[in-house]
Amino acid sequence: MRFITSAIRSFSLFRRCRRGATAVDFALSFPVAIIFVTGVIELGVMMFTSVIVEGGLREASRYGITGAGNTPAEREQAVRDIVMRHSAGMIDPASVQIDFLEYESFEQVGQGETCLAASCDASSPAADFEDQNGNGTYDEDLGVPGLGGPQSIVLYQIDYEWEMVTGLFQTFIGTNGKMAMSSSIAVRNEPYTSGGGGGGSTL
Repeated sequence: MRFITSAIRSFSLFRRCRRGATAVDFALSFPVAIIFVTGVIELGVMMFTSVIVEGGLREASRYGITGAGNTPAEREQAVRDIVMRHSAGMIDPASVQIDFLEYESFEQVGQGETCLAASCDASSPAADFEDQNGNGTYDEDLGVPGLGGPQSIVLYQIDYEWEMVTGLFQTFIGTNGKMAMSSSIAVRNEPYTSGGGGGGSTL
């Protein structure tokens, strides 16, 4: 009987004892805090990367609209170099793809030819769609590859992979720790003299 009474008294004292409670609380909340902080860091770096890449694309388009460059190839390479220079090393050059599409108007940007059937693809007969560019094939995008000429509407688009800072979310986000990202901007070229650069700088 004395043993039972002593055990009850000891349990009562143990239940009221608060020593070590802070350590237990910290141990329980620490993993949650780490996940939260890591998530904030990942999101912050991702947003920072997106902003600087978009800024680089904007600066590149400012160069591209001048028509600068002795040849179209030189002009395109200069645009690509500007984008990469402004990316501050945040993206892997091997994962970057930059495309240029020329349009007749801003309304056409990202638009395809009008499909008159339930669905259309490259093998669709001419009767199934409006052949707006006259090439005899259904085009999902009316854009023509290239930086265009004077006063052309040009879409600059960059697609790249952003590699996560930590591996904590690799299982849930992206593929193999990388997330596909993209940015684009549509501009009108300046009325420069065809075949010659407009004297633009490389920014």
